[in-house]
Amino acid sequence: MRSDCPFSWRLLDFFSNHFSVSVTNPPMRALAPLLEREAIAPHLFGRSETMLVAVTQHQADVRELALAITGWSVAGPKKDKKAGFMYRPAGHQAR
Repeated sequence: MRSDCPFSWRLLDFFSNHFSVSVTNPPMRALAPLLEREAIAPHLFGRSETMLVAVTQHQADVRELALAITGWSVAGPKKDKKAGFMYRPAGHQAR
């Protein structure tokens, strides 16, 4: 892509990658551009603290992540007869 400001595009790509914006997850295909446009791009040349707050408070992404991880838990060897992560369907928050 040709641009009058290629550095800005590379910096946007860097921070999108830094904050783990991935379009390989179907719900993120719609959310990733919003996060980039609404929370990352406006703060590219500002204070990093301001960008961090904007990214962590971007409500659509925070809500989608919360919904995606509901139901995941840590198994206990005594109770679950295994250790590590496990999915508990009763703890999943459906849409």
